[in-house]
Amino acid sequence: MPIEKMPKVPLPANYAPPGGERYKVRNGDSWETLAKAKRIAVGDLIEFNFKTRDPAEVNWYLRRNVGCRANDGVNWAFSAAASPGYIYFPPPIKPVVLKTQVPTTSCPDELAAAQATLTKSQQVASTILGRDAVNDLPYWFARLYQYITLHEIDERGKLDHPCFLLHFIPIFYDTYADVVNAFKGKGKLPDLWSAHFTHATGLIGIDPAKDVMVWMMAVNKSLTMAVTAHIQGDMAPSLEKAYRSYSTKYTGVPPFDAFKKDFFETNKPVFEKARLSLVNELVNRGTGMAMFGKSVDPKFASEAAKMINMGLDTTEIMRWRETAWSTAKKNLGQ
Repeated sequence: MPIEKMPKVPLPANYAPPGGERYKVRNGDSWETLAKAKRIAVGDLIEFNFKTRDPAEVNWYLRRNVGCRANDGVNWAFSAAASPGYIYFPPPIKPVVLKTQVPTTSCPDELAAAQATLTKSQQVASTILGRDAVNDLPYWFARLYQYITLHEIDERGKLDHPCFLLHFIPIFYDTYADVVNAFKGKGKLPDLWSAHFTHATGLIGIDPAKDVMVWMMAVNKSLTMAVTAHIQGDMAPSLEKAYRSYSTKYTGVPPFDAFKKDFFETNKPVFEKARLSLVNELVNRGTGMAMFGKSVDPKFASEAAKMINMGLDTTEIMRWRETAWSTAKKNLGQ
């Protein structure tokens, strides 16, 4: 009979190692054949099942836990008659992913992802208005976002850490793209976004050719609601997600606050450029000049923007962004 020894602190009779893959032993199986099939060491397979490599203790577990009935006179052996007859394979070892050093100014993959997002933003802007659209209000924030993405990519050379901002662009934009998909499919909109789309779909038949000021004010209100929702609702979790994924991808990532200057002081002119680009388009449409392919004098566009209070006050926007940054920093434990 096989030599057995009960462990000092035996495992339960129905013990299943955490994460193990259960296997019903068959005739012809052995520790050696099963370990070879899984490309693991025999001793590692035995220890994973019984937390011991002592032959006598292993025999005790084979009889008591696995229910082996066959033996070779020295050790219990696997067979189809074993009841319950289960052993467990350890989970596969995940390959070690070597992280690369955090990039400074050159990061082709991050740039490609940001450029793909720019393409997506163009597609969203061109398709957000369906055939049954009652006005063009949803278009303008989509278009503003396209301008922001364009200028952020173009102006990346002025940043201290351009690669992190490029990494952030698709993460932040996708929160808006998801909302647009819900809007198009008449799905459930996040509470903060409901006001923007309710306003956009509730005003029927606004025609800039008939009353340009009413139309411009409606656009302004729509933009204000969208900016509010995106910064107050989406920015903090997007910043947190971007920093975590960036830190997973690269080694040597600096503390979160190292990127703050890029997002506020250095990147601030981007928003002014995007705002001016949008106002230029708005004034063209509102005055009927677009049909002639003319552009509007930037000074005139800027004055028009001030007159109708286009968007939110920049100071207020920056306060909201500060709050979002502080929230993300706290959630990151920094």
